[in-house]
Amino acid sequence: MRRLALFLMVFSLLFVSCEKDEGDKGCVKNIAFSTSSSFVGVTGILTEATKYKYLVISETPNVSEATGVVYCDSAGVSANFFIRASNLYSNTKYYLKVFYRDASGKTIYSPEYTVNTDNSTAATTFNSVVKLDTLIGGRACHLLKYSFKTISDLRNAEFGVCYSKATDPGTAPVPTVSDKVIKGTLGKDGIVTCDISEVNFNEMENVRPYFKNSKETVYGSVFTYSKPSWLPYMVLSGSYSFNLGAISYKGKGYVFSGGGSSDMWSFSPAGMTWSKEVSIKDIFSIDGNPYEIFTIKAAPISNGFLFFSNGLLTVNRTDYVAVYSNCIYSYNTTSKAYTQILPNGLPDVVFKYSKRCDGFGINGQPYVAIYGGSVSNEELSRGTYIYAYDEVSRTFKEVTANSERTGVKDAAFFAVGNMVFMGAGSYSVFETLTTDFWSYNVSTKVWTRLKDAPISKFVKSFVYKNRCFAIGSDNNLYEYGVGNDSWTIVEKIPYTIDAVMPIDDGLYLLNGNRILKNVSL
Repeated sequence: MRRLALFLMVFSLLFVSCEKDEGDKGCVKNIAFSTSSSFVGVTGILTEATKYKYLVISETPNVSEATGVVYCDSAGVSANFFIRASNLYSNTKYYLKVFYRDASGKTIYSPEYTVNTDNSTAATTFNSVVKLDTLIGGRACHLLKYSFKTISDLRNAEFGVCYSKATDPGTAPVPTVSDKVIKGTLGKDGIVTCDISEVNFNEMENVRPYFKNSKETVYGSVFTYSKPSWLPYMVLSGSYSFNLGAISYKGKGYVFSGGGSSDMWSFSPAGMTWSKEVSIKDIFSIDGNPYEIFTIKAAPISNGFLFFSNGLLTVNRTDYVAVYSNCIYSYNTTSKAYTQILPNGLPDVVFKYSKRCDGFGINGQPYVAIYGGSVSNEELSRGTYIYAYDEVSRTFKEVTANSERTGVKDAAFFAVGNMVFMGAGSYSVFETLTTDFWSYNVSTKVWTRLKDAPISKFVKSFVYKNRCFAIGSDNNLYEYGVGNDSWTIVEKIPYTIDAVMPIDDGLYLLNGNRILKNVSL
């Protein structure tokens, strides 16, 4: 009897062990399968409701999470499930289990099932390619994504995009896998992702998706693509109307919003913050006449910068003399307070009729460059005057004057090293256009007439990474080469430009309520 009891006990243990290996037959009911040449769909009902229901599948038996591919249904807390295993080989036998984790964290497996995928008969066809250009963690990320309408056997398959130079988008050659190729990865969602972030796509390329296995090489439609130079960086809450002025100072961009009244806002790329600095409505209008901020560079001073406001008071229609009310202010970025600076040392004939002032700093010394006015009088309209500013006495002292430098409105201005470059624009109330371009060496005190600018009107100009750039009224981004006295068109900017802010090693463009970052310069 003892031997019989011992035998029955051992048999019972083996039987229990076998049942455990087969899984819990009662954990899933009404299981059903649907198949194609590349996927298996599994539906059923678990014995208890849970949010996460899993399917693990493999070509080899005794499938587990370690040996198979896991798919998940996380549609909501329910006992019902539908799980789709994708990217499978055609005409292939697969082993699969359904499982879930109970409240205690224990994994409950179903028995192992077998299912065969269908034989592949359809040729591979493609859906449209989606271009995704964005910033991830400050890094420019460029992806091309596509899926398949129909697909043949995925065994030993390769997919991606191929590309060739599009010298003429209308007649350029059609790329094949014999040209340049970027292999993609096929996700569980059936989407192929090709990361082209490290590839030089700054010039136009012809691109098309491809699929390749032992039986065929198939291509999708050709399209042209080049990496965008500007990527979305952040969206501002609210809506804004911006003046022309923007100032970059110690890691922040300062922007003036509004027309006849204004607030100063600051943008910090480091913290991705956009915050109101100060309301300055009292200095932006006189008797209903709106003021504008024309400064696009700052004259750096202790704890802040100088900025320039300009308002048209009257126009004498007989003599066509425009009288402006101009003011220079200092702004303390620590205390967030602004103070008007009296024009001590600035001749009235210069300051009263001027319509532009650019600030800059060289070797710790703040300067302002004041341009002639928009009047009919030739003497008052022409000329550029550079003054050094003394913070202690709050006075200005003339450093140099150039009576031949004419442009005032829409002029370009750069300060690099100990050199100042300025030119183009228009002058007088008739807005006479000019393209003359000049340099001034602060050390040698020498003016030099350079080659003319390519156009007369620049809406923005700035220095970025010691390179001189200006955005024309045609929205072209121009670069001025200091070394060879030349102008080149970098690109056409496809946005309305409210402000440009070169901040540390980043270049940012303000377009309405969003900020974009340049990723190509």
